[in-house]
Amino acid sequence: MVLMGGYGGAWLNDVWRLPYGETTWLCVNASSVWSARYGHTAVAMPDGSIVLMGGASTVLNNDAWRSTDGGGNWTCVNASSGWSRRYGHTAVAICRTGASYSWAGLTLPGT
Repeated sequence: MVLMGGYGGAWLNDVWRLPYGETTWLCVNASSVWSARYGHTAVAMPDGSIVLMGGASTVLNNDAWRSTDGGGNWTCVNASSGWSRRYGHTAVAICRTGASYSWAGLTLPGT
């Protein structure tokens, strides 16, 4: 299980992992390259990578980031995706095709 970012008195961009069968969380990355945020969504892809999308902090985001090592290192897949900036959305990965879909969420007027 992987926990990324959120809000705990301040916006966060950390990554934590709970190995299967364990009870202790491990800090994988204390400060990821993606901006601190909450209300984002993430999916585990069939190839084992993690994709993080959107979210909010001082602005709404519509970026997408990918990690192939469990959240330690991230690559920007798209700094400004085709969908509107949003937070509180959801996403799902389709194992058969390797596609991911994101929908719904909240936006602000003019974003």
